[in-house]
Amino acid sequence: MAIWVAVSNIMSGICLVNGFVILIFDKLNGLNQSHGKMIRYTSKQDSYIVGFANIFGAIASYYTIKIFSRRMIFIGGHFIMGCVLVISGYFYYMNQPEFVLFGFCTFAAVYQATQGSCLFIYVAEIVVNEIAMGLALFSLMIAMTMQSMLST
Repeated sequence: MAIWVAVSNIMSGICLVNGFVILIFDKLNGLNQSHGKMIRYTSKQDSYIVGFANIFGAIASYYTIKIFSRRMIFIGGHFIMGCVLVISGYFYYMNQPEFVLFGFCTFAAVYQATQGSCLFIYVAEIVVNEIAMGLALFSLMIAMTMQSMLST
């Protein structure tokens, strides 16, 4: 169970969003410049904004753990992140970089407030010995490595 939690944490897409935010906004900004639209932020500024959303979500995770149950955080967080990614994909398709930026920031904040910071609490509550906890965290690192290798 703990391995499944660790792998699903990484497979939610946070590595891809954080890793490819500059490339995604480079493409969107290039399309907008070719259509004569004004660009508000550069791709690097967009990645900084998504990074600050990660920090905000990590701070908010303290309160989500205190207020909500673990099941609600785990299932609700994945559901909200999935909806936000679908909506962000729609706005990417419609060439709306401001809404894509808002979607990525929302995704990053929700991830950090639910899955990212809470993973270690889940694993500590699920497993009963050190070997299982080490195996779960090892599978987390393997999943992160595989996802970053596949994305390059």
